[in-house]
Amino acid sequence: MPLGTLLPRVVPFNRLSRPKRRRMTAIIGFMNGSSAILCADSLELIGEYSKGSVQKIHPTTYFKNYRLGIGGAAQNAIYLELFERTLNRNLAKATEFDYGKITDSIEKALIEVHEKHIWPKQLDNQFQCLIVIQGLRPQSSRSLIITQETTLLPVDEYKTIGVGADMGDYLRRALFPRDGDIYNSPTDLLVNAGIFMIGEIKKHIPYVERETRVVVFDGMTGEMQWKSTADIALSEMWTNHLQLAELHLRHLIMNPPAKDEDWEAGWTYFKSQIEQVRGAQKNFMDGSPILCPPLGWIRKVEPEQALQKNTKLSVSRKSKGQR
Repeated sequence: MPLGTLLPRVVPFNRLSRPKRRRMTAIIGFMNGSSAILCADSLELIGEYSKGSVQKIHPTTYFKNYRLGIGGAAQNAIYLELFERTLNRNLAKATEFDYGKITDSIEKALIEVHEKHIWPKQLDNQFQCLIVIQGLRPQSSRSLIITQETTLLPVDEYKTIGVGADMGDYLRRALFPRDGDIYNSPTDLLVNAGIFMIGEIKKHIPYVERETRVVVFDGMTGEMQWKSTADIALSEMWTNHLQLAELHLRHLIMNPPAKDEDWEAGWTYFKSQIEQVRGAQKNFMDGSPILCPPLGWIRKVEPEQALQKNTKLSVSRKSKGQR
């Protein structure tokens, strides 16, 4: 063989190797005087190029006495899943709601995963979580905590984790500039603010994509509610109309030499667009169908109607012998 000949490098095939699954995400947590709210996108990056949809908010009810809602961002999703499984094992004997014991179990699970799997490999922080702890019995309650490696910190009003955290913090200060604004806001306002913030992050931050997910943990009633695809689509449509309507006004403010008639025309257009949005909101709340592309016509469904519909569907399936 002549000198200087390059030999091909042979890489042994590993049957057990799998592409790394990364949740390059944005998860937003709010807490006001009555509820805790988690909002997230649903993209999971598999390897370098492949993408998939995944549920990033995982609620679990324990012994009908308390509930945990975990939203996680991870460089490698396997460690996040390992933490959740370890935590479930630790809580298997925690039959009663005890905030101190629950947080101790969370911390114990974090330490176990880091000591066994992360620190020996000298890896950086591989995952971070926002966790809602919701008491159900004997009394309803809610709290929100954030993890940082093996540390737990309480969240007073707001926190965002993942690659969208910096933009989330900026949007939070734009929408709620003062301390206490979030805590004193109605739950519906925070839900729609979260939908708006996730939507803006998806527009500008790579790998924050797919459907927006929102879940509300009510600390007064002990209920948990997922916001429907229709609710989220309507909220996104209304805020998009608002942004388009105010764009012309922004341009006028940025142009001091603008004529009075231009201001009058711009203000008239803005008011007409906002009146259309507000009219559509009122009609929807009154039960009228609203056109919301790409879903089509949407009608508000009251909780009682949704329960009756699910009951009828269950009875129909049983009558047909379906399981």
